[in-house]
Parts: sequence; C-alpha cells; structure tokens
Amino acid sequence: MPIIHRNQKRLLFRRLREESLYPALALPAIVLIVVFFILPLVRMVDVSFGSEGFSTSFYEKALTHPLYQRLFRTTFELAAITTICCVIIGYPIAYFLATRSGRWRGIVLLITIIPFLTNTIAGVYSWRIILG
Repeated sequence: MPIIHRNQKRLLFRRLREESLYPALALPAIVLIVVFFILPLVRMVDVSFGSEGFSTSFYEKALTHPLYQRLFRTTFELAAITTICCVIIGYPIAYFLATRSGRWRGIVLLITIIPFLTNTIAGVYSWRIILG
C-alpha cells in the first residue's frame, strides 16, 4: 500500500473540496441506507396495508381482538416497569459518577460496565468449546 505524504493528502482534500466531490463520497452510505432501510420499510408498509388494495383490516384486527389487546397491554406494562427501574437505578449511579472522582468512581464504573462484557465472555467460551 503506497504511503500518502502530508502534502499529497492536503492536495487530495483540496481537490475534493474544489470539485465538490463530497457528495460522491457519501454515495455508498446512501445506497446502503436505501437498500437496507428505505426499501424494506416501504415493503413493510405496503404489506401491512394490504398488497392487493388499501385496507386497514390488519390494524383493526390488532386493535380489537382480545388476544392482541392483552399482548399490547403486557408489552406496555413491561416497558413502563423497565423504564421506571432503569431511571430509579440509573440516575443515582450517573449522578455519583458525574460528581465523584478517584477510586470509588473507577470501582462503580467498572461494576457498571462488567455486565456488558458477559456476552463477549460467553461467546469466547462457546467458541473454545466448539473449536476445542
């Protein structure tokens, strides 16, 4: 791979700026967003309103059927309970971390971050068993 010197890099960025090629640099990202986000979203809306003709029958069934109503209620109750628990636990920890410094801040931060590592640790051990 060739080494690009500082002057070459400056010239490259100047050329990009002068020729307005910045939108061209965003083109791959735009294509990915369209292909993997916009098109599936349009397809989902098309299917949800009926692919043969415009109909809200799926939504009427989802909002009026007792089974779906119970599922919605359970989902929203769990979401509310989880949000309240996260606020009750999270705000005091965030306040503590924002106002303290030193040893205790590091310990509390470590205790807060360790649960996020359990997925990685479980994955490593499972790969060791698979490849062992």
